[in-house]
Amino acid sequence: MLPDINLLPKTEKERSLLYLLFIVGIVIALLTILFMTYKYIVLKQDIKSVTNKNNELILRKETLEGQLEGSFDKGKLTNAVDYAEKYVLQTSKLIDGLIGYLPPTGNMNEYHYKLNDVEVISQFANMTDVSSYVAKLSESDLVKNVKINRISTVLTEPEVEDALNLPSRYVVTYSFQINRATLKKENTENE
Repeated sequence: MLPDINLLPKTEKERSLLYLLFIVGIVIALLTILFMTYKYIVLKQDIKSVTNKNNELILRKETLEGQLEGSFDKGKLTNAVDYAEKYVLQTSKLIDGLIGYLPPTGNMNEYHYKLNDVEVISQFANMTDVSSYVAKLSESDLVKNVKINRISTVLTEPEVEDALNLPSRYVVTYSFQINRATLKKENTENE
């Protein structure tokens, strides 16, 4: 029998740790490249769809702006401005007139203005002053339809009345309508 003598060493392929790390690194790199490619394609499609929607919205906006410009007629706009200017009044002349008609013992407490109607609350020393003031307002060109809504008396305490020599006062709430034509005429004359 012959002995089997092999003088060459048996070589077994050993898988080294570096070789395994290299293979894992290549696999991770390939997966990352595939993922990035997929995301690139998806984002490119999203950008394309958003760009298309943006273009559609721009066209729609331009169409609506064109319709809006076409719907505005300069004559209608002028009429609207004229209509609005009819209702703008400077009431300082009116207030000056109201204060000018007050008797020396009277004073204006409140003034409420609503489009055409005005409500004023004033105080007077006696009923004669109230009647003369309302008569002056009725004769005025600035106002019309003057009416007294309420008259009340503000009573002072007797000892205060005696000490300060103050009589009781009449609080009058009255309302009227503004004569727009006269007030506008006076405002334009002053300008």
